[in-house]
Amino acid sequence: MQTTPSASYSLTLRVKLSSRTGTLGEVATAIGRAGGDIGAIDIVSAGGDYIVRDITVSAVSSQHGEQIVEAVRDIDGIEVVNVSCSLKSLPALMRFQSALAQKILTK
Repeated sequence: MQTTPSASYSLTLRVKLSSRTGTLGEVATAIGRAGGDIGAIDIVSAGGDYIVRDITVSAVSSQHGEQIVEAVRDIDGIEVVNVSCSLKSLPALMRFQSALAQKILTK
């Protein structure tokens, strides 16, 4: 069984961060604590009180990818807008998007 993150299980999280100092560091720390390996961070857009970034992360498996996404979603002031993934991570993405849709519908 693979124990180190691999690009075979690559996820790109589009996150909306508050412009509060340290939010990107909180996201990076959560990803690292969850065992993810950050490959890239790109700015997508910015507003007065927020910034949207794409963060590409390698995971060990699709289940591990889910754990990484959940770790980021648990941070106050962070919104996971979208998750895209490599084909091997597709089952995790489908479960995540289904869970996200359910949360939106029940609000």
